[in-house]
Amino acid sequence: MNVPAQDITGASAREIAASIESRIADGALAPGDGLPTVRSLAESLGVSPSTVAAAYKGLKARGLLVAQRRLGTAVSPRPPVYRGALLPRFGPGVRDLASGNPDPALLPAIGPALREIDPSPVLYGDDLLDPALSRRGLQRFRADGIPAEELCVVAGALDGLERVLAAQLRPGDRVAIEDPAFVGVRDLLAGQG
Repeated sequence: MNVPAQDITGASAREIAASIESRIADGALAPGDGLPTVRSLAESLGVSPSTVAAAYKGLKARGLLVAQRRLGTAVSPRPPVYRGALLPRFGPGVRDLASGNPDPALLPAIGPALREIDPSPVLYGDDLLDPALSRRGLQRFRADGIPAEELCVVAGALDGLERVLAAQLRPGDRVAIEDPAFVGVRDLLAGQG
């Protein structure tokens, strides 16, 4: 299906890209759907073709769109955006391992730990990581034979992987992953190009 230009809005490359990404996330644009040509969308929106081209380029780099040579631009076969409504629902007694989320029933109560957190603000120039925690982490790495000069704490496994990918790879580089793999890793790699 080809998407009508009037279904996409925006006056800047960022707004146009956000409009397209939103339509992909809510399912209005499906994998394989063709997008308007750069010129036709630019004319419809009253913007420069270079503005639309920049929006498409950014979405291609993030893995949401693919160029189909003479067929134009289309939504990626597996766009890396959250599409929770499309995830399967599981019955009782089945554990969902695909989403990467823990079973809430298996998580410890967080209230007692939150009451022990120091609410003092962390300001620019302050240590971003508790020095005692950093020392302990580095000691444990060294004890395990892992050379480490610095320690980085991330907000989760995908945050850590994203930082490593951004620091070590460029879009277009090849990456090998295990199969089956956590679907979030596949989405992250597609999003990083």
